[in-house]
Amino acid sequence: MKYVKLFELKEILKMKVVNTFIICFLFILFIPFLAEAKTADEWFNEGIEFGQAGEHVETIKAYDEGLKVDPQDV
Repeated sequence: MKYVKLFELKEILKMKVVNTFIICFLFILFIPFLAEAKTADEWFNEGIEFGQAGEHVETIKAYDEGLKVDPQDV
């Protein structure tokens, strides 16, 4: 009788460990999607910084990303 209860406790513990691992894995997998997206103004400011640094290709990419967020923001 004691052996059966001990076996059941071990199985329950294994399941909790597996479930915890799965939850942690899914959380880590979806962290990038939980991060806040940049606003059009933030992309614009990043574009200005790239432009001042002479990185013109990155400047254009930042402005393009800003326009994707808010196409009406000129």
